[in-house]
Amino acid sequence: MLAFPYTKKHNSQWNVNQAVAIIVCSFAKAKALGLDNSRWMYPVAAVQSRHVVCLAQQQQLHSHPGTVMAGERAYALAGIRNTDISAADMYSCFPSSVQSFAHDLKLDGVCPWSVTGSMAFAGGPYNHGALDGVARMVEVLREQGGDRTRYGLTSNLSGIFGKQAIALFSNQPNKNGYCFEDITEAVAAVDKPLPVTGDFTGPARIAGYTVVFNKDEPSHGFAYCDTPSGARTVAKSVDKALLTRMTQEEFVGRTVTVHDDRSFSYSD
Repeated sequence: MLAFPYTKKHNSQWNVNQAVAIIVCSFAKAKALGLDNSRWMYPVAAVQSRHVVCLAQQQQLHSHPGTVMAGERAYALAGIRNTDISAADMYSCFPSSVQSFAHDLKLDGVCPWSVTGSMAFAGGPYNHGALDGVARMVEVLREQGGDRTRYGLTSNLSGIFGKQAIALFSNQPNKNGYCFEDITEAVAAVDKPLPVTGDFTGPARIAGYTVVFNKDEPSHGFAYCDTPSGARTVAKSVDKALLTRMTQEEFVGRTVTVHDDRSFSYSD
């Protein structure tokens, strides 16, 4: 266990060593070279948001406006719906990013969430992992074969769940050509950071938490808590009994008491 509920094998592995190369050319050049057009793959649409909100100040921890808006816009630029996606590779430096992307892009139950096996097995954290996803997506779309139009989606983000990006690829060109948009300003207009305070004491509601382990033993836990005034505060606990309980029961939504030393306690 690293940080509950995720083990080391759930997360990006720094010691994975591999590389990819992607060659892009124009339709005219590919035709002039006599390349087999049954294997051509097209970048269809890409949308990015460069808006960043500190994780502790994000209004929701499971869903992110930048992802929702980038996905909706990418689908619109490609002229498709979420159900048209046949394969995806979600940015996977940690499992919650995969789950959150699938939720916000409405891909739960639509298609596999990874074509690389995730960064636990392919690539590494930061931008290289996204490049691995693109390279593998091209191979997967080719492998699916047939004349049916196929779409693949890859995603990207920064390490604190900001700066989301979505890219769509297909075995058929977009009728409007390749489309790219930066929606940073639109996302910033709706994704407002919560005020954060380090002085709050008293009852607060847990918005999200994790328990950190030292080998097999829980060592400490962190909780993002919403105060009655609508601000966010961060508190820590080293109470082994409480930490163990937090790995056995759901504590999101429960009210804890935050103390002067920034610790928190809980009682039924």
